[in-house]
Amino acid sequence: MDSAQGRPNFVSMKWLLLVMMLGPFSDLDHKFYVGLTDIHYDTDESTLEISHRYFLDDFSLALEKRVDSTVVIDTDMNPTVLPLVEDYLLENFLLSDADELIPLSFLGYELQADVIWCYMQAEVRSTVDILSVENRVLMDVYESQKNLVHFSRGKGDIQSIYLNSEEPQGRFH
Repeated sequence: MDSAQGRPNFVSMKWLLLVMMLGPFSDLDHKFYVGLTDIHYDTDESTLEISHRYFLDDFSLALEKRVDSTVVIDTDMNPTVLPLVEDYLLENFLLSDADELIPLSFLGYELQADVIWCYMQAEVRSTVDILSVENRVLMDVYESQKNLVHFSRGKGDIQSIYLNSEEPQGRFH
């Protein structure tokens, strides 16, 4: 309190609030594991266009765990790595509409600095009323992995769900 005017000292309160907020993050060795998936429903083409973004080192580790050897992802569309990426995504990322599995096509991947962008596509019927998503990508490597999934139907209609190892499935309405 500012004793002269009987008001709280807001500068001191801001510092106290900052210290309280940063307290849980004081372990500087802790790393956060978050992936991002964007699903766009193209009404003209009746397709779902899917892009995934993951940190390259984490994604490489997932592939290495599957094949039990070193996997180097150093170029876009490497013919040796391409089938590994495709198989991994098709096993760990699933979509369904009205409880019917939607077949996904893997289009490829590209590297951008320290991330890998992976692209998929699916043909769907003329409308997607309910879309169920299961995204277990990297959850086999990191129990604390979280995957944020955005779904857009155009015209600014974007919904988001946050998936984790305890709840790797979600639904868009």
